[in-house]
Amino acid sequence: MDNPKAGAKREKALASASLPYGMSGSPKEEEERFSALAGKFGQLLRPDHNERRRKHDQQLSQSDFHSVLLSSPRGVVGGVEQLLRSLPVSKSGTTLALTLPASLKGKSAGAMPEVVLGLAGGSSGTVAYRKNADGTLTLIKECREELTVPVEDSCELVIADNSKTFSDVTDSAWYADSVRFVAAREIFNGDGRRFYPNETMTRAMAAQILYNYDRNSVPGDGTVFDDVRPADWFCAAVGWAAANGIVNGYGGGFGAAESVTRQDLVTILYRYARFAGYLMKEGASLDAYSDADTVSDYARDAMRWAVGIGVINGIDGALAPTAPAERAQVAAMIRRFVNNIR
Repeated sequence: MDNPKAGAKREKALASASLPYGMSGSPKEEEERFSALAGKFGQLLRPDHNERRRKHDQQLSQSDFHSVLLSSPRGVVGGVEQLLRSLPVSKSGTTLALTLPASLKGKSAGAMPEVVLGLAGGSSGTVAYRKNADGTLTLIKECREELTVPVEDSCELVIADNSKTFSDVTDSAWYADSVRFVAAREIFNGDGRRFYPNETMTRAMAAQILYNYDRNSVPGDGTVFDDVRPADWFCAAVGWAAANGIVNGYGGGFGAAESVTRQDLVTILYRYARFAGYLMKEGASLDAYSDADTVSDYARDAMRWAVGIGVINGIDGALAPTAPAERAQVAAMIRRFVNNIR
């Protein structure tokens, strides 16, 4: 189930900060609201470039890792290497040395060989890092729930628990594992203390999380849109996403503060999957959903694809395509996307 019940007064007050342009008052009021929202999420939505992330990587690289050497691959079936080994998982990490045959190196995202690790004590917060030549670590954000890790060539992998905690995400919440999953992979976070699961996802946030996730993303020029400024925290992400056909603007602007609907989000994910070179499976029928005929024409192929690979579930038998996508829902969709896409 994607849809929690928002009801707290705090969520209602926060939601007013992300109302679409033209619906919440004067342009000045809209800008003030969006600035407040950007202040809450902007710093932690940036990918890899803040001091907290650098300190985090440095601490991990200096940990006392237990070293385990794995021999050459033991048979490849369908491009997926099965390394059957039970490994402990902890904050300090476990290091694996992997030798990859030349025939499997240098593949694109959708065709990259994958290492399947058997783990003892792993969770949705368990992640893999690639150990670089200088000893620093790069988080592999594409690693799936069972810790299936895409690899380009021979490398050392460091397996560690990178779980985060948020005061407004309880273990019993339906979205707890999904929030843990996206936060551990640093695809997107909250403000360090809270995740704001019932807050509406905006267009700027949607562009930023895919920019964070993509392994080859480079800063783009978001100022191609009239309403994006160089100092905006989402400028590079919006520019990258627009340049690669993942997001579009309208009327010369981008509308960064506007809410993203559920059909908007699956359309953005669909475009990203095509851009990244993933295998695009045939979509599923939408006939089982009571509101299938309300899916917009521009989103129909994307919605069929998303249902087909399990990225989106219904809400009481409906797709709710025009409903705003809440952050908890987006966390669940991103988790399914990472786990299901090939």
